[in-house]
Amino acid sequence: MFKIDPTIGNFEVPINKVYGNAPFSLINPTSNSSGQWVYTVTNINGVPTNSTNIISILNNIVTINGFGTTYIKATQLDLGIYKEISIIKQIIINENTLTNPTDIKTINDLNYFINNTSAINGTISNNISGVRKLVNNKSKTIKIKNTKNVKLTY
Repeated sequence: MFKIDPTIGNFEVPINKVYGNAPFSLINPTSNSSGQWVYTVTNINGVPTNSTNIISILNNIVTINGFGTTYIKATQLDLGIYKEISIIKQIIINENTLTNPTDIKTINDLNYFINNTSAINGTISNNISGVRKLVNNKSKTIKIKNTKNVKLTY
């Protein structure tokens, strides 16, 4: 059977997302086909990646797992006279910066940065054990890597 390309509208990917934001839903692009939409995390060329360091997708729900740049591929499956078609969009998840020294944050398996811009007499006290960390008292920054469920109080 001869199939034709569906006509699809723009695929909108949210902007201004920050590591720590709640999961969000992707909205299907408009199309003259009623084929199902499937979403995958890909590289710039649309090749699926197993990496979930930045985001993961289940159905059309995106969970933010870290910060950085990655790509989402929206694929409409073939149906009837219409072929399968895909569109790829870049998504940027920004680093989360806490500015209140009384904030408490739980960190799960990923890089996380806490920038304390409040005056705390040039020191950062923290109760962290068993993780790699770098404390810079001049910039009042704690950089924590590869942690599991660490609760920070400072």
